[in-house]
Amino acid sequence: MITAPTPTPDSAAPTSPYIDKDALARHLGLSRRTIDNWLQRGMPHLKLGARRVRFDLRGIEAWLHRECRTVRYGKSK
Repeated sequence: MITAPTPTPDSAAPTSPYIDKDALARHLGLSRRTIDNWLQRGMPHLKLGARRVRFDLRGIEAWLHRECRTVRYGKSK
């Protein structure tokens, strides 16, 4: 009998749609500094107290789709 492998905590998808800055940076493959810069540009977030910030993955994906466009220069193939 073959069973599906159990995902490890690092490879498993988050169980909550709200994640912290480190988890968002890892999820997107970016640095914390980039996340900080995007916060200044208006990236949606939840502020919990003076230092705690959480992000809704669905809201972040929608914001990225609106704000971060790919522009192609030159001739297209």
